[in-house]
Amino acid sequence: MITSFPHSSANANERGFSHARTHDHNRNRLLERLPASEVVALWSAGKEVRISSREVIADAGDEFTYVFFPEDSVFSFITDFAGGASVEAGTVGPEGFVGIPVLLGSSSWPQRTIAQIPGGALRIPADRFVALLPELPMLSALLNRYLLAYLSQISQTAGCNSQHTVEQRCARWLLLTHDRVGDLEIPLTQEFLSYMLGVRRPSVTITQAQLQRMGLIRYSRGKIQILDRKGLEAISCECYRIVRDEFAALAEPQAAAAL
Repeated sequence: MITSFPHSSANANERGFSHARTHDHNRNRLLERLPASEVVALWSAGKEVRISSREVIADAGDEFTYVFFPEDSVFSFITDFAGGASVEAGTVGPEGFVGIPVLLGSSSWPQRTIAQIPGGALRIPADRFVALLPELPMLSALLNRYLLAYLSQISQTAGCNSQHTVEQRCARWLLLTHDRVGDLEIPLTQEFLSYMLGVRRPSVTITQAQLQRMGLIRYSRGKIQILDRKGLEAISCECYRIVRDEFAALAEPQAAAAL
């Protein structure tokens, strides 16, 4: 069952820098793999912003005016339906890039883009990014590989949502989010998780209670704490490992050689 998702009109809080970031100070995993010259060019073109939870980056069909390289924030792409229901179609965190429409030469995206987990991100005006990209061959090649991994993620998620239990899907989502933010405590309400999993809130409540009884998580005041990661991996479906391995391949030596 897909549930309705509230809209938000919050804006990113800007934190400008008096100097460009160096290669050693990047928290985005794509930027970590770039030569220092390309990293400096990107930071010179943009600025760090603080993304608030549930902030709407772009509504469905709106023009993408910025691209983002998340640092410790996580973004969701939400499909909204005519009847008022919504479901998550994909997720991007520090492993990736928000702005695929811009990368592919389009100006809009059929999903609504929101902040799922608050945090920082490098934000670059879309027109400046497009103008700069031909001068960044390593980034261009890496983004092509990233796009393939992202498409694998959304196709795997679509199959997962139709074939696996809520418990398995919840474990998958928690593991992937932990991989992205690196924190065992995830700021997340039951209501918000129900949107991410495409189920009603009572289903999430029952699932979380079961995971808590198993000693895998603790839920309190809008935060989920992971207590036993290996236990979550044991009950998660194979989709977690497939998606994880696809993104991990971006950092493998043969991937670097291909760039």
